[in-house]
Amino acid sequence: MIDMKQKLIISITLLVMSFAALLANAQSHVIVAGDNVCLRSRASESYKMTGSLYPHFNTGDIFTCYGTEGNYYRVGWHNGIYYLPKKYGRPRGGNNNNAYSSSYTIIIAGDNVCLRSYPSESYKMTGSGNPHLSTGERYKCYGSVGNYYKIDYYGNGSVYYIPKKYGRIR
Repeated sequence: MIDMKQKLIISITLLVMSFAALLANAQSHVIVAGDNVCLRSRASESYKMTGSLYPHFNTGDIFTCYGTEGNYYRVGWHNGIYYLPKKYGRPRGGNNNNAYSSSYTIIIAGDNVCLRSYPSESYKMTGSGNPHLSTGERYKCYGSVGNYYKIDYYGNGSVYYIPKKYGRIR
């Protein structure tokens, strides 16, 4: 007979496997159609992620789409699943190399470019102890958040941001 602890372990395992299958089987992408659009942590207006701690997305930003729930697209962003209102998204089928879950290369187009720990000027990493990027350097890029590119500076999956005006997609 299976006790409660074993049932819990089985349930968690099935949940993790289902989530992994969901991520592996993404079928399409959603392009943001609006400016200053906030994601939701759940498929409800009550769970709108607002304020300076959360990014706002603009027309042309792209997410991998994992289906729908009511009036929301279920989208991948920042290693999680969030919700984009359907009125602010336009579905696109097939593979898209500019989606947030994909990666491509950014070439730095400026000297002394400071990283940001979050997509905002308020989070600019300055000072001699922080890296400054130079023209021609190349980094893996995971997409954009508003006016910033999301890059992997150290090559280990840690994410930082640079203003779009200092990066060129390749």
